[in-house]
Amino acid sequence: YPTEEITRTLSLNVGYGGVYLSGQWDDMDYASSPYVGISFPLGNESLSPFWGNASVSLGVFLKNFEDKNGNEITGPIVGLPYYVGLGYKFLHVFRFQAGVVATSTEKIDNIQNISTKDFDLKPFVGVSAEINLWLGFDKKK
Repeated sequence: YPTEEITRTLSLNVGYGGVYLSGQWDDMDYASSPYVGISFPLGNESLSPFWGNASVSLGVFLKNFEDKNGNEITGPIVGLPYYVGLGYKFLHVFRFQAGVVATSTEKIDNIQNISTKDFDLKPFVGVSAEINLWLGFDKKK
């Protein structure tokens, strides 16, 4: 069967997100920051509009977080918090995302002079603008 060739794009997201750090509803500790990432679609939009607008996103927050006690919250390995999440495109340009952020907090024990880093996964939500990038290196015949 002949198939239709479709243009493959890489979706770049630039947005702003909030991360839940700790606490209850009336005493919640949260932080927010701008982020950038890329999205990989879960389906073809022409076959299924729902799955065509849904995606898996990976990215990094552009600055570290600070909790209400003044502790700096960074990310493991790269020094900035990074995320993985599910996203859904709306109004052809915007993407709502929800997922988890990998964070790292350094704790210093002044009595024993020991520094340890705690690794955590925290939930986040965000909204971003999406830019579709296309790179074509081969010629179509």
